Amino acid sequence: MSTDTETKKTWLDRLTDRFDALMAKFDMPEDIRHELETFMLNVAKEQYTAGNKGGIAWLRKQLGAKPGQLLKATDISLQTA
Repeated sequence: MSTDTETKKTWLDRLTDRFDALMAKFDMPEDIRHELETFMLNVAKEQYTAGNKGGIAWLRKQLGAKPGQLLKATDISLQTA
């Protein structure tokens, strides 16, 4: 069973924990570990940013927002399946 702390971890915290475990498993030298971690986090950040922008663009299109039009949370009606 997971603890309260584990359930509050972000995806980035969980990714970093898994990375640290993998580096420990293979006893990676610190310089290699740091280089791989920097690479992994940069790729994760790029993908997260791209996904977030894509989601925002999709939502704006769904709402029929004009370019530059500022949307408010009240403009979005939540629908459940």
